[in-house]
Amino acid sequence: MTDEHASTVKPLHAIRLAVLAGGRPGGGELTPEPLDLEFIFGLGVQGLTPFESLLEGMPLGGEKALELRRAVVPTTFMNLTPHFIELADRQDPLYLTVRIAGIRPADGREVIRAMARMAECGDDCCCGEH
Repeated sequence: MTDEHASTVKPLHAIRLAVLAGGRPGGGELTPEPLDLEFIFGLGVQGLTPFESLLEGMPLGGEKALELRRAVVPTTFMNLTPHFIELADRQDPLYLTVRIAGIRPADGREVIRAMARMAECGDDCCCGEH
C-alpha cells in the first residue's frame, strides 16, 4: 500500500525495495525474481547509511544501479548489511539494481518494533532480523 502523500523516500517511512543482483551491470542471475526488502528508512543509530543516502528523495518507481565490492558491504549498508552480505559472498563485485517499489509512513508500532530489534542486536549485528 502506498500513501499518495509519501511519494518520495524520507525518514520514518517504510520503504519497500525490489532488488536484482548479478555479476554484471543490469544482471539478475543471482536473483531470478527481485528480492522484496522492506525497512524503516533512517532508523540506524549511526544516522543514514551510505545506501540510504543514495535512496533519499527518490520517487516511487525510481531506480539506482550500484557496483559493490564485498569489502564495502558492511560500511555501505551498516544495519541493513544482513540483506546483502550473502549476495556479496556469492559475487564480487556485486551489481545491484534497486527499485523503490513502495513508500508509506511507518506507524508508531512498526518504528518501536524495529528499534527494539536493533537494540537487541547492537551496532555490529548481522542476524538478518532488521
